[in-house]
Amino acid sequence: MANLIPQGLNNQYTNRLIFGKAATYTFVVPDGVKFVKVTAIGGGGGGTNSNRGGSAGGLGIGVYPVNPGSSCTVIVGAAGAVAGTGGTSSFATPVATVLSVTGGATNGGTVGASTGGIVNFSGGVSGTGAASGGGGLAGGVGGIGSTGG
Repeated sequence: MANLIPQGLNNQYTNRLIFGKAATYTFVVPDGVKFVKVTAIGGGGGGTNSNRGGSAGGLGIGVYPVNPGSSCTVIVGAAGAVAGTGGTSSFATPVATVLSVTGGATNGGTVGASTGGIVNFSGGVSGTGAASGGGGLAGGVGGIGSTGG
């Protein structure tokens, strides 16, 4: 998921855009907008056929300068299929990818992480035993999400 809020008049962030479906989107910066606040979440890892949960994707939040009329790319990573890794979500200006959030792995594997944000959270790791839970979304600032049971 990606949540994008352009900065409008009087430095207020308004007109929230939510990209909730896994896909690649183009965001054209409206007139008068100089900054956007972006929240992105990496896709969760897929569980296994032996009832083990997947690890959570990371979460990143950042504020980035943009130019009116420019096209930015928003990528929403998909959830992992059975025993698969979740997809990476990102936000890119015409110059560079400024926020990248990876998806979680499966069955107690690597958790998702974030780079380029003002705050970057890691997802929680899933349990590895049969009938274990999935990992928690994200920990506190600089923290790690909860572990599945």
